[in-house]
Amino acid sequence: MAVSKRSGSKFYYIQFQYDNKTYLKSAKTTDKRLAEDIEAQWRKQLIEQNQLGIKSPIEVNKAFELYSKAKSHIVSHKYTDRWCKNAAEYWSHLTYIHQIQTKEIEQFRLDMQARGYSNQSIKHGLNQVGGTIRYMKKLGYQVADVEMPSIKLPKGRLRY
Repeated sequence: MAVSKRSGSKFYYIQFQYDNKTYLKSAKTTDKRLAEDIEAQWRKQLIEQNQLGIKSPIEVNKAFELYSKAKSHIVSHKYTDRWCKNAAEYWSHLTYIHQIQTKEIEQFRLDMQARGYSNQSIKHGLNQVGGTIRYMKKLGYQVADVEMPSIKLPKGRLRY
């Protein structure tokens, strides 16, 4: 067990090597037994991720929040943030992002149509959902393999 106290700190620290990488973090506890349990759990999680391919889940709200923060540099960030909040609110009954399946995304599209959104607005909303799922997959979180519905838009400019 690689649990030790550092000078000047009341908390125990966890340090170990796995796959030629050194992992170090604070256990944020003053109980050595609890720190050893945290270290064993962290090591087990790393082994599951690397050898068994089991990825850690992420909550729906946190996933959309992370995606919105990642897009904070773009000019249209306020719209991205709004669509992410709408989607997170729509799927607030789900706990994790991997629970969003193709069926739920299609229901989201139908619900937006029923609320009177135009096809362009629905497409923007679905782009944020798909972007969030792809971004979480890129970060290594557990996501479902979903197929985004296609939205037909009229060709050319709309003239009144």
